[in-house]
Amino acid sequence: MHRKVRSRLSIIRDVLKCVKDEGKAPITRIMYGSRMPYDRLESLLNELVGKSILKRIENNGRKYYIVTERGSKLLNEIEKFKDVLEELGLEI
Repeated sequence: MHRKVRSRLSIIRDVLKCVKDEGKAPITRIMYGSRMPYDRLESLLNELVGKSILKRIENNGRKYYIVTERGSKLLNEIEKFKDVLEELGLEI
């Protein structure tokens, strides 16, 4: 059985899309929405927070993530790139 491997760009897109759709999302919601295991997701979230693409906030003792303006711009650019690739019969 052949398993399709997602590109890093596709994973980042899925994470950003999930967080943006939720408005603010806890890590478990992002885990399910992006189909990523906790350990890999946690390091990616830390990287995206470090690059100001996501922001970590705390509310009633729970951690949530929100997409920053920079993250929104990145998601828009990834979507445009994805559209161009699909027109060429390729995918990310």
